[in-house]
Amino acid sequence: MFDETSEVVSLLKEIRDLLRSQPTSASGGSQGTATERTQKEDGTWIWVIPESQKPSKNPCKYCQAEIYWAKSKKGKNVPCNKDGAFHGDTCTREKSTEEFPKSPITSQEVPF
Repeated sequence: MFDETSEVVSLLKEIRDLLRSQPTSASGGSQGTATERTQKEDGTWIWVIPESQKPSKNPCKYCQAEIYWAKSKKGKNVPCNKDGAFHGDTCTREKSTEEFPKSPITSQEVPF
């Protein structure tokens, strides 16, 4: 009897290893090393900011807090606080409470 499952698993592992060894950007270059993430006891995820990393030259334009940059697995820059929390979740900027303007068109006037 031929064991197809073990052969398929073996092929999938080989494909995974080949994909991991390839550059991650469309241009063929590597996106750099992703910043490590860890999960706190309360279940939230934080970025591990090295002690030697200095804050960005430009603070947050809304709350003037220091920003530390982490790099996601996809190569995107992520603004963080020194403790590794995503800055967008902790920024004290005022959220817009303005509603969208009411449309003068009623649902009966829409042709479809």
